[in-house]
Amino acid sequence: MERYLYKSLVTKDDCIFLPAWQSHNGLNDRFSICSTRNAALTYATRIDYAIDYCRTKSQPLHSEYLLKYVVEKSDNKIIFINTRAARVRANKKIKKEDFKIAKRLIPNILIQNVFLDLVLLRKKFKEFSKKHLKNK
Repeated sequence: MERYLYKSLVTKDDCIFLPAWQSHNGLNDRFSICSTRNAALTYATRIDYAIDYCRTKSQPLHSEYLLKYVVEKSDNKIIFINTRAARVRANKKIKKEDFKIAKRLIPNILIQNVFLDLVLLRKKFKEFSKKHLKNK
């Protein structure tokens, strides 16, 4: 999770980080990490597009499809998160989840994760260098 949080803080791009599992042919809407105000507004105000979505698609409202519709209309970039989360019901029961990732997303996630790991490694190396190598 650290790589996604760090990337969301340092990027100037409008990015919405979303779970890669349970997208149901749309985009998983359980949670997100948004890198900018614009990205957060896109994610948080998607309900404002519900009527437009239903009219345009001639379909009833479906949360994952609505999120995909709104994000595709925006200039936000989607970064898929390979992080697990659990739903805790009001009765304090934890809902068992299926964290299988759609096969079509696996290459994207692998490439994104390698890139994010390199960015994070660079940051950690800079911190290490400042702390341990500046006096030598």
